Amino acid sequence: MGAFLRINGFSFKPAADELLETMLGVAVGTVRYEELAEWASRNL
Repeated sequence: MGAFLRINGFSFKPAADELLETMLGVAVGTVRYEELAEWASRNL
């Protein structure tokens, strides 16, 4: 996701621990799409 955003001109710089926690949540299904979209927009 970060690479896609950077290629399209966005600066995506989340904290490493927050990135790991969020991506693990996506992988196991505890982070919903809406939560991921909100998190990503806060890190742009």
